[in-house]
Amino acid sequence: MLRTNLKPERIVHWIDQGVMLLHLGCPNESPLQNALSERGIITATDLMYTYYTATKDSPRVFLSDELDPLIRDLVVAIRR
Repeated sequence: MLRTNLKPERIVHWIDQGVMLLHLGCPNESPLQNALSERGIITATDLMYTYYTATKDSPRVFLSDELDPLIRDLVVAIRR
């Protein structure tokens, strides 16, 4: 990072996206990934912030009944 023209924020963003893709697989291969990207959630940090904000007061449907268990598993995996 000391000898590059790239901004540190850009590198951190790429790593954050990489963490998300590590758990989801290649882009546009799963309905879960498509649902998240449609809502602008493309990084692990975006997911964690959005999920915990949405479910802070009460557990409710985050995306859909069928995708929510996958989201919970994904959040747990990223947190670890």
